[in-house]
Amino acid sequence: MKLTTFQEEFFSQMGFIPQKKTFGLKYSNPELSDLGHITYYEKKGAYLLVIGDYTTPRDFHLGFKTLDCQIRFGIVYDGISTFYMKDKSIQKFYPSAFIAIEENLKGNQVWKKGTHYHGVEFFVNCDYIENQLIPEFPELKHLTKLGKNSAALYLPYTMIDTLRLLEKTGNSEDLTPLFLESKLLECLANVAKDLAETDARNLYHVSLKEDVNQLKTGFKGLATSEIETIRKARDLIVGDLSDPPTITALCQTLLISESKLTTGFKTIYHMTIGNYIKDYRVRAAANLLSLTELSIEEISRQVGYSHPSNLGKAFKAKYHLTPLQFRKRCLK
Repeated sequence: MKLTTFQEEFFSQMGFIPQKKTFGLKYSNPELSDLGHITYYEKKGAYLLVIGDYTTPRDFHLGFKTLDCQIRFGIVYDGISTFYMKDKSIQKFYPSAFIAIEENLKGNQVWKKGTHYHGVEFFVNCDYIENQLIPEFPELKHLTKLGKNSAALYLPYTMIDTLRLLEKTGNSEDLTPLFLESKLLECLANVAKDLAETDARNLYHVSLKEDVNQLKTGFKGLATSEIETIRKARDLIVGDLSDPPTITALCQTLLISESKLTTGFKTIYHMTIGNYIKDYRVRAAANLLSLTELSIEEISRQVGYSHPSNLGKAFKAKYHLTPLQFRKRCLK
């Protein structure tokens, strides 16, 4: 891939050089492995996925400009970014989930020696969405309702799970172009669906624009280790939907306080642990209904419902269809 001037200067400051992978391009300093790495996964002219986990070796700053329109979204787990914008204002971005349309942005970004940055984010070309995706998937027009040049500190929890999965598969060398594109479309579809619903638009509404990058919302001061512990709690929960561990059991297993677990979980996933389990059970049931021939009784048991009627009520509340109606629609 051809790097921008900004990218070339950044990698020069970091002492990072490219290393080819089966898919993607990894940048790191072979003589200073402790500095970490940044990996790019690109579809030229369409999108770029960046996975970064690095520590800056020195103070430096770089000018940037974003002339082309792009939708940018992702998660910053660790590291506070400081920007000096072209209007002379100073902005800080704290760890958070975020999404925005960016165009004609100019300014300078500052890095401080010893600061650790960890995050995963997409840059999606607006022309690619408008010219290639919207003609086939017109519902993506709702993406134009996103705020421009002001990040909304919100993503649906399904997208947070997807971004985490992309990072995991990238780090394990299992990421493929097909899987990456499927997950990008999934992310865009989730946001478009949210924006199509009147009540959900408030989730992406950018108020107090002058302060939006200074708000310590998002992950509300959770340490990287605490975020990782909460993510492990989530994995334990969905690993056994038929009998998920209690909050008390999770706290004992992961050595975290109940208040930190429950508050942190809601901060990251935008809902309580109980509501997350309910929603995930229904989504898991939908996958089994569409991809298997298992009976509704067996699916109910696998996802943790004591009786099919309980699944039916939860399913209809989310999808406005009974499980049987949903399966028949998937077969058409």
